[in-house]
Amino acid sequence: MVSSAHNWVSQHPWLNDQGVHAALNIGVEKEGLRVTPSGKIASTPHPDALGATLTHPFITTDYSEALLEFITPVLGDSQAVLTYLDQLHQWTLMGIGEEVIWPCSMPCRIDHELDVPIAEYGTSNIGRLKQVYRHGLWHRYGRIMQCIAGIHYNVSLNEGFWQQLPQAEGVDPSSLKDIKTQQYFSIIRNFRRYSWLLMYLFGASPCVDASFLEAYPHKRSSLERLDADTYFGPYATSLRMSDLGYQSAAQAGLFVCYNRLDTYLQTLKQGITTPYPAYQAIGVQSPDGEYQQMSTHILQIENEYYSDIRPKRTTLSGEKPLHALDSRGVEYIEVRSLDLNPYAANGLSLDQMHFLELFMQYCALKDSPLMSQIECDQAQSNLNLVINQGRKPHLRLGNSHNEVLMKDWSCQLMDEIFLLARCLDKQQGTDIRQQAVSQQQRLLDNAELTLSARILSDSSQAAGGFVGFGQKQAERFRDSHDSLDTQIIRQFEQLSMDTLSQKNSLEASSTIEFGNFLRDYLAGF
Repeated sequence: MVSSAHNWVSQHPWLNDQGVHAALNIGVEKEGLRVTPSGKIASTPHPDALGATLTHPFITTDYSEALLEFITPVLGDSQAVLTYLDQLHQWTLMGIGEEVIWPCSMPCRIDHELDVPIAEYGTSNIGRLKQVYRHGLWHRYGRIMQCIAGIHYNVSLNEGFWQQLPQAEGVDPSSLKDIKTQQYFSIIRNFRRYSWLLMYLFGASPCVDASFLEAYPHKRSSLERLDADTYFGPYATSLRMSDLGYQSAAQAGLFVCYNRLDTYLQTLKQGITTPYPAYQAIGVQSPDGEYQQMSTHILQIENEYYSDIRPKRTTLSGEKPLHALDSRGVEYIEVRSLDLNPYAANGLSLDQMHFLELFMQYCALKDSPLMSQIECDQAQSNLNLVINQGRKPHLRLGNSHNEVLMKDWSCQLMDEIFLLARCLDKQQGTDIRQQAVSQQQRLLDNAELTLSARILSDSSQAAGGFVGFGQKQAERFRDSHDSLDTQIIRQFEQLSMDTLSQKNSLEASSTIEFGNFLRDYLAGF
């Protein structure tokens, strides 16, 4: 295995003295429910002290008014990203009183679907559009499922990397977008080949509160009881990524090809423009004129497509994501498969961040041929196996035309990633990347050290099972956060006031009737 890894690194000799050119720009979007001291989802509105969710660049909400979403700036250092994320958490905890931020991906106890308040964004047309989209998710999938939380890890390659690519030499800058797009799709293909490894290492949702299954009883069959309040998958790593989580029967017929941008766009456009009978039965508006969804198609908008990774492009004001990708190419990649780590105060540890950097760099440097339908199916099958049975002894995965032990394949990948870490550490005079790989290797050697195994063990010992464990962790993190510097507090206070003013301005300028606004918005697909 090690010899093979040496051969792989030898294909990229420039890494030995110019490793910085494989560096990444990183941003994180982290979700977390606001929860009461009794362990229930909060019914209170998003505090004004935190600013307007419609216009705030760093603190907003996802599906529910209670589902916080923290967005860091794009930075070139994992520690800097975590530091900013920590400041967002500290500022938020100051603004939510006795409530806590739920540290787990699977939600706290939610007794009734209507206990989940749908996020509010005000009376502007764009604010109403965001809420109608969420009403559509309610009618299509239910509110409680939308309370499952995760982390989106956004990465782009720095300019030094692009200068190093042989195919970029002498290329006109206007043509470089095509080369970048091709490279990002190459990374995405490798991610899909190997992302099962992340599910084993970082999967952190092996169990769920019984109230979740009361809302979705048809999803109970594959789980066992841990105690009176908790169900679990005996070898599961991430129920969030399984059929229990974000899955859609309507989307099952959409085969998204990640070989080229045009095929990717074509598939998503098909989803946005193809009617779906069950959604037609719901209708866009109720008999009394209330909007129930944006459209009756398979997808209301691109964001409704449930995928573990997406090519992305920053949009201009009023621009649709697919149009931005089509006209200007891929700018960065959004990894969407990460569970919250309930043992890390902000949902991710620094060791995880360092390993994620290496994993994405590995996917960027490893050869990535186009994927056939057979290989796509095999990649999805491997992912599903590790999601549902990742800690099962002697689990076997499909690798080309063979079946291999997951542990053997994992060790091969780790050997190659470790040598990449050593090259990059040598260039920067450190060993932090090698330590991060060694930390994850321990989890391969002993499945009981994985996040999923630890959560099951701690939930089985906690009063109240999984919810008791989550509440205890949430309270511990609330009490352990340091106080914010006065200058940072003033900056956040000013930002909150600015975002409220921006929201008010948008509402004052929304003069088009909403039905016309929605029609015009959808007409561009």
